Amino acid sequence: MAEFDIPVTTSDLLPETFLWERLFQVDKESFSKGFPYGHPEYQVYTDSSRFKEQTGSGFVVYQGEASMDDELVATEYHLGAYATVFQGEVYVGYPFCCQQNG
Repeated sequence: MAEFDIPVTTSDLLPETFLWERLFQVDKESFSKGFPYGHPEYQVYTDSSRFKEQTGSGFVVYQGEASMDDELVATEYHLGAYATVFQGEVYVGYPFCCQQNG
């Protein structure tokens, strides 16, 4: 992006990764009512937004039912003036994923 004088951000340099072994199952039936069946062990919420030409994203992880008392992790990222909301949505899970998978 040097020819346009736009700085390259970390979110522009995500390495291509293929994970061919699915170590999870998607319970599509649980989406019919909007909530998973039973009592989930963890709940994860993510968000990204853009305001006044700045983009940010974040996530929070709750253990058990989602309540402020059960918050395990809450993180926010300032992505600057050039990142899009889509890049924020992609980036929000990237650091957690890399910490878990090397």
